[in-house]
Amino acid sequence: MAYNNPKTLSLIATGTANNSATYLEFTSKITTSFTTYYVEIRNLLPATDNVTMDLTFSTNNGSSYLATNYGYAYHNTTSQPASTSTGSNSAASAIFCSALSNGASTGFSADMYLYNVDTTTPMHFKGMGSHYNTSSYLNHVAFAGFNSGTTAVTAIKFTLSSGNMVSGTIRLYGVKEDGI
Repeated sequence: MAYNNPKTLSLIATGTANNSATYLEFTSKITTSFTTYYVEIRNLLPATDNVTMDLTFSTNNGSSYLATNYGYAYHNTTSQPASTSTGSNSAASAIFCSALSNGASTGFSADMYLYNVDTTTPMHFKGMGSHYNTSSYLNHVAFAGFNSGTTAVTAIKFTLSSGNMVSGTIRLYGVKEDGI
C-alpha cells in the first residue's frame, strides 16, 4: 500500500488493459460510501510511444466526462539525471504522466489517492509513480491535480493521449476512514 498508510482498503473494482481501448474507466463505482479512494496502477503499457496519461471525472456515472476546470502538476526525475516540472491551472484533463514508453517491460506503475469525491468541495488527487521514458531512462513522477467543479464525482477515466493500453491493471479501492 502507498505511503505506509494504516487505513483499511476495500477493493471495489479492477480494470485490465487488453489492447482494445485507449482508456479504462470506473463508472457507478464512486459512491457516498467513501470520501477517499485509492488507485493502484500496475505495469500499464501503451501501444504508442511517447504518450501522456490523463485523468478525467464524471458527475453522471460516466455518461459524459468534465472537459474543463482541471488543474495539475507533475514533476519527473530521471536516472539521467535530469528533472522537469509541468502543470496547468486550466486544462481539459489532468495529465499526471508524460513520455511513457511502449517498450516491452516498461509499463507505468503508480499509487494515487482521490479526495472529496462525494462532496461539493472540488475533487483533488495526488500520487507517485515510475516508468521508463522514451529515452529508456527510469522516471520517478510525483503528481497532483484537481477539478474545480462542485458536483460530486461519480466516475473516473484514465486515458492515454494516443493509442491503446496494451496491458496492465488499475484497481480502485475505497478507503475506510474510521478505526485509525
